Amino acid sequence: MCGGADNIILFNRTHDNEDSGLQFYNGATRNIVAVNLAYRNGDHGIDNLGATNQTILGNTVFQNVTAGINLEG
Repeated sequence: MCGGADNIILFNRTHDNEDSGLQFYNGATRNIVAVNLAYRNGDHGIDNLGATNQTILGNTVFQNVTAGINLEG
């Protein structure tokens, strides 16, 4: 889970988590989320809830329970 700013999240593999693979919430801003693999997570592959100015690019997401990439707020 990330609530910070100006992070670069690259080349990660997240799978079989109870909740989302990568999570960004209120307060997270200006993060780059690229070339990650998120699959078979219990909620979303990538969850962006209320985070602003995010760059989400070139990720592969599949077989997540709720959604591959969730953008809210």
